[in-house]
Amino acid sequence: MSIGTCVYVDLDETLIHTVMLDDRASVMAFTNYPGEKLQIGKYGVMLRPGAIELLKSLRGLNLGPVYLLTHSVSEYANTISEAFGFDVDEIFPRESLIGKVGRGENNFVLIDDLDSTHLIFQMKAQAMGIPLIDGTDDVLKEYFSKWHIQPSGFVGDPSDNGLDGIADMVAIALGVA
Repeated sequence: MSIGTCVYVDLDETLIHTVMLDDRASVMAFTNYPGEKLQIGKYGVMLRPGAIELLKSLRGLNLGPVYLLTHSVSEYANTISEAFGFDVDEIFPRESLIGKVGRGENNFVLIDDLDSTHLIFQMKAQAMGIPLIDGTDDVLKEYFSKWHIQPSGFVGDPSDNGLDGIADMVAIALGVA
């Protein structure tokens, strides 16, 4: 493991899917979803298949810290992380991104379901000190492709397997495979 190596894992749609419930519904309305689920107020939260296994696999690689990164607020992120038992070193919510993420790591990967041109992804990247993509610069596109691993979309699909092989991709990207 080299100094400054770490992995950032996005929360929403990468590890979980959240839906707003109406006044009559509860998270139990998702009976067709076999995975773990919980209810936080008016929100139903479903754990993505393979999410816990991915975090364990990343730990098993002994790369360095595993961080949870989210555009959500800290109370939400902490509640979900605790409820599902996510094994991460630190959580970086929306209010803590600027100036705290990318603390000099020279070798890292971000696992995020968003495309690297998405505005929220761009905000995360900027907070990490990564230059923004303008859609025309091939050098920046190549830079993003080396550190961004994008699993397939989740959106609560109970048969999803989009996290399969992601830990192996991280090991290759960080040069430890």
